[in-house]
Amino acid sequence: LYIRGKVRQAVVELEKAARMKPTESVILEHLGDAYLKSNLPEKALSQYQEALRHATDDELRNKIQAKIMGVQRERVAGHADQTAEVPRGPASRAREE
Repeated sequence: LYIRGKVRQAVVELEKAARMKPTESVILEHLGDAYLKSNLPEKALSQYQEALRHATDDELRNKIQAKIMGVQRERVAGHADQTAEVPRGPASRAREE
């Protein structure tokens, strides 16, 4: 479903699968991918972290850790963009002087 672009449906199915197998790291990772594709980075990060907790082999752990770092980088970059775009009025400039 996810690969075919049916992300919403994939999220629903992966959430069901995660409830049935809450320690299955691959399901949790894929749910994180679907959340990320759905523009839900905080949910994605949470799922990736849970997947990492349950990952049993180094290859999968490394893959999940890379995804976690990617989401965190995007979050920091997004926060920097938001901060840069905040209009500053005379009162805030006067406090800085």
